[in-house]
Amino acid sequence: MVRKIIIVGAILLLTSPAFSEIILVPGDVATIQGAIDLAVPGDVVRVAAGTYRENLTIGKDITVKSESGPDNTIIAGIATGDAPVVNFTSGTGRQAVLDGFTITGGSSYGLDAGGVRLVFSSATVQNNVVRNNQGSGMSARGSGSGLFANNLVEGNDLGFRSNSSRCIVTGNRIVGNSGYGIEFNNAPPQEISFNIVAANGNDGIRGVVP
Repeated sequence: MVRKIIIVGAILLLTSPAFSEIILVPGDVATIQGAIDLAVPGDVVRVAAGTYRENLTIGKDITVKSESGPDNTIIAGIATGDAPVVNFTSGTGRQAVLDGFTITGGSSYGLDAGGVRLVFSSATVQNNVVRNNQGSGMSARGSGSGLFANNLVEGNDLGFRSNSSRCIVTGNRIVGNSGYGIEFNNAPPQEISFNIVAANGNDGIRGVVP
């Protein structure tokens, strides 16, 4: 009987789900990228109000979320050249989340985003202000299916660009960008709904929309 109880206990231990950890910035780790590097899939990086001068690379399914929203939590890019402020790399899924920041000061050699860029990846990008970046404010390139929801995208060279990537773009305000509000290049059908796309240099949407 004792042996059976031990075996059952071992099975329960092996099958129990892992618990997510919350990593505080700057409480636990001084920088957002440092917290991202420590996190494992399922963890939450929670960022206090402030201005963080860094460029981020996210290559795992974690949540990076501000405590006080985009008006109070700014990620300002410091690198030059082809340097998006936030870059999601190959292998992330929709469980990789960026939520509640102002994203500004990024750069790009082309029309890929200097703000938030997905490269052969999926992610959820929501509730952000993406402002004054070179290139697109937000972009997705290669296989993947990003979700871009409830963002304000303004003052960039182009609003949102999808290149060979299938995306959901919903509930965003894409206004006051130099080029098109939304552009698709060699892209499969996208799901575009409930966006405000106005007052851009080449206003409206360019490309194939279902």
